[in-house]
Amino acid sequence: MDPERGFELHAATLAAARERAVNAGIAAETIDDLLLNLRAAKTGHYQWVSMPFFLDLALRKPAR
Repeated sequence: MDPERGFELHAATLAAARERAVNAGIAAETIDDLLLNLRAAKTGHYQWVSMPFFLDLALRKPAR
């Protein structure tokens, strides 16, 4: 997918899970640093970014 959209999708997903991650013991600074790096990568001249696999699993339609 387009890098700007892909990196923002990764960042938005992580931001949505931030509170639970902190409650699970991950340092808030670690998450915040990763968010900054993901958002900064949007301008890193990447050609594509893969979709987060966990979104593929979470958004998959049930087989009928």
